[in-house]
Amino acid sequence: MSVWEKVELFLQDRWEDLDWMLDGYGFNFFLRRFVFWVGVLILGLWFWAVVLSFFATNVHAATASYYTVESCLKESGQFTMANGRKLNDSKFTCASWDYKFGTRLLVTTSSGRSVIVVVTDRGPAKRLCRMGRTLDLSKASFLALADLKRGVIEVSVEVIK
Repeated sequence: MSVWEKVELFLQDRWEDLDWMLDGYGFNFFLRRFVFWVGVLILGLWFWAVVLSFFATNVHAATASYYTVESCLKESGQFTMANGRKLNDSKFTCASWDYKFGTRLLVTTSSGRSVIVVVTDRGPAKRLCRMGRTLDLSKASFLALADLKRGVIEVSVEVIK
């Protein structure tokens, strides 16, 4: 017996099994059942995604430093931010790769001091991001949280809607 004859016998046996299963019901019955249960599965997953997102927190741990007009001039030769405006040390702004421009963030230290900043720039430098730094705060916003001598601080960041 050749390989093709064995395959043909195998397929005939499977067709008989399928034909027995479909007796009296037809294929549409099983297709409708399948589509129904797939729909139930999708709705269930959507429901739990909504429930979990409701209880999920927007607070993230981060490492923050500060940058000034002088440090920008020293590093890049200009003090224009990524949004096209000039950097102002006295405004409560920050630079981040993780948030969209205009996003308001509540930045809080472990000591409880907090400040609301707006994302207006991209940063920190990629080499600092690889080392774990996630936020560059303006001089005024860093001063509201800690002394400039500290340089780098651990903070929690929460998106304000």
